[in-house]
Amino acid sequence: ENNNCDVQRRHLVNDVSLWYRAFEPSLYAPAVRQAIAGAVKSIGTGPWGAGVWYGDSQQYFLAMWLATSLLSHRPQLDYYIYDHFCENPGNQCFVLGAQGCAACVAKSGVASISAARCGRASVQDMVQEFSNKPAVALYNALSRVGPPPTQVFDLLAPMAPRLGSMLQTPAGLP
Repeated sequence: ENNNCDVQRRHLVNDVSLWYRAFEPSLYAPAVRQAIAGAVKSIGTGPWGAGVWYGDSQQYFLAMWLATSLLSHRPQLDYYIYDHFCENPGNQCFVLGAQGCAACVAKSGVASISAARCGRASVQDMVQEFSNKPAVALYNALSRVGPPPTQVFDLLAPMAPRLGSMLQTPAGLP
């Protein structure tokens, strides 16, 4: 809870792979690839990875966004934020940053989610920072993110000036 589990920040490749394999048309039978690519124009989701398993909502938003950006048919990611999702209620409030997290936590009414854990940076800050960068920059930044208690977005925000140096594809990745 409260995005305090460091191990969730250490299996990015597996998380990206799971998402990618679910939505990449080329991984389906040849007979249905074109239909999937044509039908799936957007992917609507909420707290994938941060629901029933009490995952880190910031980490998993970025993993989904990264994996979606790698898909060959370029669908749009529609990310829905809930203040009281049935699994891990209140946790998605952490993606709102300083502008809305505390109010969202209060509205959720979940005693185990602490507004004191709200960070400064928001999902909008991350989208603004990484939107026009190659996917490898986000991958490399996430691979270097530090442990809790600092929120993922707050750890990534200071990396912005160095993103140009994070464009090298790591060994072992295609």
